[in-house]
Amino acid sequence: MKAVTAAQMRRLEQAAVEAGVSLDELMENAGRAVGDEVAAKLGNAAGSRVVVLIGPGNNGGDGLVAAARLAQRGAAVEAFVVAGSGDPAGKRPAAEAAGVKVKQARDEPGIHALSRATESVDVVIDAVLGTGASRPIGDPLGRALAA
Repeated sequence: MKAVTAAQMRRLEQAAVEAGVSLDELMENAGRAVGDEVAAKLGNAAGSRVVVLIGPGNNGGDGLVAAARLAQRGAAVEAFVVAGSGDPAGKRPAAEAAGVKVKQARDEPGIHALSRATESVDVVIDAVLGTGASRPIGDPLGRALAA
């Protein structure tokens, strides 16, 4: 794996799009790669508990693809929408069809549920903060992480 800066990542994504790779293909590839990497780190995704934090746009879409991939491998996956519409890039239906439980975490009950879920989880995947995020983590995610 090669580490790149945020600016380099934006240029790489733009070059891929200019070469004919759609944004949807990039999202599917990224989500599958994350799901596969997490499964490899777990040794066996079956029976593992995974929480995915879902934000808006492509990051949230990547997360839902990764969530679906892990659920297909037998993990118990909960995706918590902490920002955005709850269906970034139209990836929610496929994730739910794969067995991902998608929940809202934008109010106190949802934040409390997210906090409880992370107490006994094997992996938490961040699909909120994007390439080059540099500002402090705001609410509701900030409250959930502090809980």
